[in-house]
Amino acid sequence: MNAKPPRPPRVVVGVDASSLAGLRALRCAVDEARRRKAQLHAIRVWAFNGTTRSAYQLIEQHRGAAIAAVESAFAEAMGEVPFDLDVVLQVVAGGNPARILVQSANGDQDLLVVGASGGGALRRFLRRSVARSCAKHAVCPVLVVPPTAFARQASHHSIARDVERDLLQPT
Repeated sequence: MNAKPPRPPRVVVGVDASSLAGLRALRCAVDEARRRKAQLHAIRVWAFNGTTRSAYQLIEQHRGAAIAAVESAFAEAMGEVPFDLDVVLQVVAGGNPARILVQSANGDQDLLVVGASGGGALRRFLRRSVARSCAKHAVCPVLVVPPTAFARQASHHSIARDVERDLLQPT
């Protein structure tokens, strides 16, 4: 029998260019991929809220923006996409980010890297944690990268300002 050679290990990372924890997770994923001599899969999940009439045009427009966001995240986190690694950039339209990341990191030798939001109890109450869901459902090891102390402090202040602004805004 000809057995298929085992798939090489992969490091799968969810790309969130809008958070400091997401950029820190991307840097950690690059470091882990180098250390493990693994392929790096950088995945950006974006929501699609278009109608069927304009679906193709919107998908292409949003896909382009999502790819630009992934490249921008690499630029902010690393200066550029690392050329010493085999990097696969994936953009997935719609769906639950945690589910998509868990499905992508489906091998025993894979590693899933996600950033923790660090937003505190209010943010956890208002929004599901992708990191928590990944850790709960993944079949491979999950590395949850916490935000830096600076990012945690900034996050707490911005949430407090947002809540205060929303509560004080006239309706």
